[in-house]
Amino acid sequence: MVYSHIDLTGPENKYGRMKEGKVGYHLSENQNVNLARLLESVGEFDHSLALLELNHKLDNDLKVPSSIERIRQLDRLIQVSSKACDRVKSCQYYTELSKLIHEPEYLKSNLKNYCDTAKQ
Repeated sequence: MVYSHIDLTGPENKYGRMKEGKVGYHLSENQNVNLARLLESVGEFDHSLALLELNHKLDNDLKVPSSIERIRQLDRLIQVSSKACDRVKSCQYYTELSKLIHEPEYLKSNLKNYCDTAKQ
């Protein structure tokens, strides 16, 4: 299977200004992330999760990613680990996410749901 970068940004308004594409439509500069998204789209959740975890570990080891970047990574990890039915990892990433987002009421029920069922 071959895929390539397609930029969905284009002149879409009457003044000819470039209109920014929606978040998630652009490919990452990181090929592991692109491959993980492709694998997720075809139902290979375990392989996708492994690549995302590798990327998360490398990012945390090599540099300090911004809070927004870490939140996006953790959100993707939670989504894919849920699809892979790995509640232990979902709990782990939800716990990390809860430290970055200061909305405990919003996260409390999800964190409890993921982590309580992961321990069973």
